[in-house]
Amino acid sequence: MRPCVPITTVALETASTVPALAGACRDAFGEWEALLTRVYIAAGIKPKRAAELAVFTVASVEGAVLLSRISRSQTPLRVAGDLLATLITDAATKS
Repeated sequence: MRPCVPITTVALETASTVPALAGACRDAFGEWEALLTRVYIAAGIKPKRAAELAVFTVASVEGAVLLSRISRSQTPLRVAGDLLATLITDAATKS
């Protein structure tokens, strides 16, 4: 497995003890969600649904990265990616 951005690790380790780091992690996740929301809206997804999908995407990818790292397998990332692609495509089609 290749190294990835350790925002989740930092957030989990410092959220209750280092407010500044927790805030920086929250901001980073927020920026990712905002970017994804804009991309999904540009793809034709309604704004409310786009924002929900952005949160779900970040949560799914972060969880899949964790599972992939501890299992030393790309399967969780592949499964999450495949399901996210289907969900996002369906949302764009229905909007």
